[in-house]
Amino acid sequence: SYASPERFDPTRHARGEGLARARHHGHARPERVACRGAGVEGQGVQKHVGELQALVVAGCLPQRYGADLAKELPEVDVFVGTGQFQNIARILDEARGGRSRGVYVDAGRTHLYDESSPRLLIGARHSAYLKIAEGCDRVCAFCAIPAIRGRFQSRTLDSIVAEARQLAEQGVREVNVISQDTLSWGKDLEGRPRIDALIRALDAVDGLDWVRLLYLYPSALGDAVIGFSEVLLARYFGELNEK
Repeated sequence: SYASPERFDPTRHARGEGLARARHHGHARPERVACRGAGVEGQGVQKHVGELQALVVAGCLPQRYGADLAKELPEVDVFVGTGQFQNIARILDEARGGRSRGVYVDAGRTHLYDESSPRLLIGARHSAYLKIAEGCDRVCAFCAIPAIRGRFQSRTLDSIVAEARQLAEQGVREVNVISQDTLSWGKDLEGRPRIDALIRALDAVDGLDWVRLLYLYPSALGDAVIGFSEVLLARYFGELNEK
């Protein structure tokens, strides 16, 4: 796992499994290919024989090992970290035009999107994920997410509720509230609002039938969340099997 804190050879992973996922999915001659940390070597060969115009590696692997990968994988045009995905269209255009080759990484920080960010809903039409924060301040021995995603950053309540309304207008009836540490939401915002304030605000969104909280640390789970019997809060913890 790329989240493991143990040091490993990033180029071995980039050249190894996952080539099939990076292929062009039915398009005979793609102009650009983005590889999510895997399958670089085979795509590099295609580029050298003229089938590809640019080769891009994006995601958590270049976010953590971008400089090392750039030295070992000269066939790659661009490495894009998790904090630069909002600029991917411009980066691809520059790479295609031969105007850039480099590592696009914001060390220690990830882009915090908001309700105005473009979004394509996939999967079941009635359910959608709603990310309320990025990063994590819990430096767990088994996890490298803080090194990849940076410090915990909460989205504002207004931004989250605005996106929830947009989702409801598109037919979404259940929002799955996610982050690396959901119950820490608000601790870095002015006034330090708590997660129960966010739950009440989401419960007031017309059209939503369920609010489901994911990724909760048991040590932070208190009465402020457990006592929400009066709102439509999906049972994610406790009574998991009611048959």
